[in-house]
Amino acid sequence: MLNALFWLYADNQLTLTNGMLTGDAQSGVFTGVPLARETTILAYARPFLFKKMNLDGATNPEVQYAANSARSGLLNLSHWHAANREWDGLTVIPGWGSNANSQINLTGKFSEIVKIAAGGYHSVALNSDGTVVAWGRNNAGQCNTPAGLSSVTEIAACGDHCMALKSDGTVVAWGANPDGQINVPPGLSNVIAIAAGAGHSIALKSDGTVVAWGRSTEGQTNVPVGLSSVTAISAGSFFSMALRSNGSIVVWGSGGDGQKNIPAGLSGVTAIDAGGYHCLALKSDGTVVAWGRNLDGESTIPVGLSGVTRIAGGDYHSMALKSDGTVVAWGRNTSGQTIVPAGLSGVTAIDAGYTHSLALKAKAP
Repeated sequence: MLNALFWLYADNQLTLTNGMLTGDAQSGVFTGVPLARETTILAYARPFLFKKMNLDGATNPEVQYAANSARSGLLNLSHWHAANREWDGLTVIPGWGSNANSQINLTGKFSEIVKIAAGGYHSVALNSDGTVVAWGRNNAGQCNTPAGLSSVTEIAACGDHCMALKSDGTVVAWGANPDGQINVPPGLSNVIAIAAGAGHSIALKSDGTVVAWGRSTEGQTNVPVGLSSVTAISAGSFFSMALRSNGSIVVWGSGGDGQKNIPAGLSGVTAIDAGGYHCLALKSDGTVVAWGRNLDGESTIPVGLSGVTRIAGGDYHSMALKSDGTVVAWGRNTSGQTIVPAGLSGVTAIDAGYTHSLALKAKAP
């Protein structure tokens, strides 16, 4: 299988030399972007980088590629089977909202993206081969994935740091560390889930207990004594959340915006997610409940929202993925983070950063 990387909004000044793409484009500068070996550009036209191409010496494949969006910053990853001379699918990560740090412009080495995470002003993707790629703001090395990192099964990001859960149940963290948020406790093992806050980190162990480390100015790393039977965790800017097997929710750390005021009678919860200063809960009936800060409507659920399968909380905005593959977003919109691209569908995962939003699309048939 050969991999090819596509970037939208290319101008006509791109050149390919020895399989490396160079030149200027509206969405950035290409410097040594690797493409499949023996790639030959037959023709290309705005706004697409490639319109037809011949990969790996296959003769007359007449491969056509047409992006379904003209949105700046959208990158597409696809696989070409030279033997069968056909595409096996297309994986797309649309990003919208702030792009001041290129956090919605995919850059890096990708295979097949299976999971995504949005940090404060950066983004992270997990490849199917267990490797990780990060892009966007890199002031603290949060986009410098540790050399040799592999066998990753889960990723998390917030503020200026990243976390990765490996298949052996250990955790790796990198990026900003003023409060020890990337100092994984020695001997931590049997981890099954991870979550990143603005300056702290959380891990859920297979025995249903929780470990937290990093900044604790608001008690966000002070896991409640006796907390057990936890099935899911999440981290806000200065607070932490846990969902227990009995459907109850526990919140600790900052509560100044009502994060600890869990709605009375809340039940049937299947998933949780923490925004910057607000909380989200997904119920088994596909509805969403929110509480906490609501200065920009981030805790005001859109009327009639139903059929939800995933939720994500940003700093001051919220997102929901519906069973039909569409996305709904609400809350602060200073950077367009709640303006879902028109026609976006086939989405399988979402995540929200401080001022940007990410969605992972399913591979095209």
